[in-house]
Amino acid sequence: MAQPKNRFSEADEARLIEIEGEYEAIDKLSKSYNDALLRNPSPNETRRLKASLEELGEREYRLASEEAAIRQGQKQNFIDRYGQELESEQRINEDNDIGTRDDIKIGKRSIVFVNEHMKSVWGTEADPVQSIRKAEIAEKVQDIVKPFIELGSTRNRSEEAIEALKTEYPELSLKQEGRNAMRTWMSRLNQDRDVQMIGADDKGNIAFLTKGDAVTQAGNRKNLRDPKKLIEEVAEAAGVPENQVYAVLDHISMRPVDKAGNVGNWQDMDLRRIRDNFKLAFI
Repeated sequence: MAQPKNRFSEADEARLIEIEGEYEAIDKLSKSYNDALLRNPSPNETRRLKASLEELGEREYRLASEEAAIRQGQKQNFIDRYGQELESEQRINEDNDIGTRDDIKIGKRSIVFVNEHMKSVWGTEADPVQSIRKAEIAEKVQDIVKPFIELGSTRNRSEEAIEALKTEYPELSLKQEGRNAMRTWMSRLNQDRDVQMIGADDKGNIAFLTKGDAVTQAGNRKNLRDPKKLIEEVAEAAGVPENQVYAVLDHISMRPVDKAGNVGNWQDMDLRRIRDNFKLAFI
């Protein structure tokens, strides 16, 4: 007997639709910026266009991470301290299980890169096989890219990585958008570093989680890597010790309580859902 398909909450469905719309907007903007670059603009305009493309790449990257978290989550029902039902998504398998923490970001981004820029490699496959083929290529791409990462360096070896991809996949036809995406990706891989994560629960307890190996009360990994922020550079220049400026809180750990009063295991609820459910209480 066929098993029913997993369903997303209404909030998740709505957010996935929003993400799809944002992808389309990014694609249109990327095309317009790349078209402008082909018209040989002035040096200042060229720098502006390239900076805009990098910003779009970062937006696309974060959207892909958010989408992956939603699609890999499991719906949980909660009752808060006021007896109101809440919806939560437990983050499971947040990353591809491929080894080091550096690999986590490579895994997610390789899937996006293959899906959007390597159709010339997988596009000839039949529909039922395409998803499997894309996953296989994404795993290979991350192995090809890794040797060209120089952690902490501003040197960008994206063109070398692209040549290595073409050696592996001679049929690869990479447009300028793809080259820009690879450059942004390599820049992030070089410059990203572990961000201090904060854990909190619904009783108001707050703790700084182990940087680079952050685990919530629910047992979920909460590792985030980002380039150093401008606020950090300014604060450190003013004498604030390094790594004491910027931290991220993106969840609250709760224990689900059923209507009979039975308390379940710890689960993580992201702040967006807490906000959405809070708003619903006043509609």
